[in-house]
Amino acid sequence: MFISTCSLGCGGGQSTAEVTCSIVDIPINADIYAVFSEPVDPNSLNDESFNVKDAITSAQPAGNRFVDPTNPRRVVFRPAIAFVNGTPQFALSPTSTYKITIASENGSDPGPFITSTGGKKNTSLMRCSVKPIQGVTDVVAGPPTVDVLVSLALVSPPVAPSDILPNQDADGATDVWRDSTIRFVFHDIMNPASVLDQSSGQPPANGISIKFDIDGDLDTVIDQVALPGEYRLDEPDLDLLRTELTFTASAGLPSAGVDLRQVVVEIPPTVQDLVGNSVAGPNTISFTPEVVAFADVTLPDSDGENFANVANEDALESGAAWGGGRLQRGIGGGAGRLGALHIVT
Repeated sequence: MFISTCSLGCGGGQSTAEVTCSIVDIPINADIYAVFSEPVDPNSLNDESFNVKDAITSAQPAGNRFVDPTNPRRVVFRPAIAFVNGTPQFALSPTSTYKITIASENGSDPGPFITSTGGKKNTSLMRCSVKPIQGVTDVVAGPPTVDVLVSLALVSPPVAPSDILPNQDADGATDVWRDSTIRFVFHDIMNPASVLDQSSGQPPANGISIKFDIDGDLDTVIDQVALPGEYRLDEPDLDLLRTELTFTASAGLPSAGVDLRQVVVEIPPTVQDLVGNSVAGPNTISFTPEVVAFADVTLPDSDGENFANVANEDALESGAAWGGGRLQRGIGGGAGRLGALHIVT
């Protein structure tokens, strides 16, 4: 006989009720689950066989029903979470009471019924009511962890797809492909506002940073400059309980050069999950891009630079008056043989 084990749970062991129970208080983002005596056929799960509805309006909250991949006898209803401008919007309302019904072939319910993988229908009627007034629960207990992943160039430059090895641990990696993205896979449902500022498309001012260390010496940070690029924050995966952020450098990753220059990634404590847990360490990692060989270039031609226009001017580094057929020394300008001028304030 295929029956439930006469228990219905609400959120990570937060509370448990018998087949027929009084109102149970649960977290607003709690999983609601039932355990059966045999493995469950996932095709038998739907909003009728595992019914969750508002006790007053009969409206069904958005959510996903699935068989627990770690326990085939356990079925789960996971309420949806939407994110509007980085603010979580929960499918369950703390002002509502929800009725949970799992139909039984032995009762008066017309079905459909949850069935086992062997085709047996559920024979244990389950009734319960829950009220989501306990606030937000930590869906993944403890501080969230993160994998920072890059692609490696097995040969430089890569020619065939087989020359690139994707999804490798970024920390301490070498020969990171010049066109690699930097992927952050958080193993938790993160607070999106702590990961990315939706208005700017960049991390918050005190959030994740990706910098390029010009001299390859991580003990000196004054030479580290922000690496420009685009960030994409995917909707959190409520099934796998993870959040993914991807960074793509605007012009690819800079060459490591002869100094073996580094890309430095910092994930500060301000990056948090829904209940305010900061990401577990290490919070600073670094890796070495591939060495890109550049051919000699004569600018603009065999005559050299004639300063007729500003096409070849490095506007960010130059302190000179450039153009009109000549180069005039400007404020702070000079020969440039000593490199860029850095002023410590």
